[in-house]
Amino acid sequence: VAAIATLDGRFTAATLIDRYSDLAWLKPWVAGASNWKLAIRIPTEGVPSRDEPSQLLLTSDLVGTAITMPEPMKKAEQANLQMELRAPLPIERGEINLRLGEIMRLRGRVRKDLPLTGTIQLGEGTIADPPAQGLSVRGDAALLDSTGWVGFSAKGESSSTLHDIDVQAARLIFIDRTF
Repeated sequence: VAAIATLDGRFTAATLIDRYSDLAWLKPWVAGASNWKLAIRIPTEGVPSRDEPSQLLLTSDLVGTAITMPEPMKKAEQANLQMELRAPLPIERGEINLRLGEIMRLRGRVRKDLPLTGTIQLGEGTIADPPAQGLSVRGDAALLDSTGWVGFSAKGESSSTLHDIDVQAARLIFIDRTF
């Protein structure tokens, strides 16, 4: 590693989302401000090489930020939910890894002018290799709001498609009833 640049600060979710236009679809689902830590690792050569891009690490406890997505992703503003994002810079140069506490992990790729491809793992378990196209959703959730996710996907502006889904839920919300 030639250098590591760090930044600590309190930022609104909107400020961070505005930095990457492909994440604009998240804006209606997150609100508030949290403390964030950002680190960028620059490879030994001083400039990103073909083999080793710079690496971004973004972390927060998300205290102060509400997530209004359906369960299991829903989070109250003052709840502590450790978030960690690891990504290459530029983002098209490798794999993205995102963790939201014990709730969700994402392993995926973003390519220029193409939708996100990846695997979303709810709960514990080994995260599978991402499919060639689309999103694969797997795992376990204590509570899953199926009706909310149908509504969420209908409002979506993301061009990613669902490749497959295999989720087990201890409790399921379906048309405002819990089973």
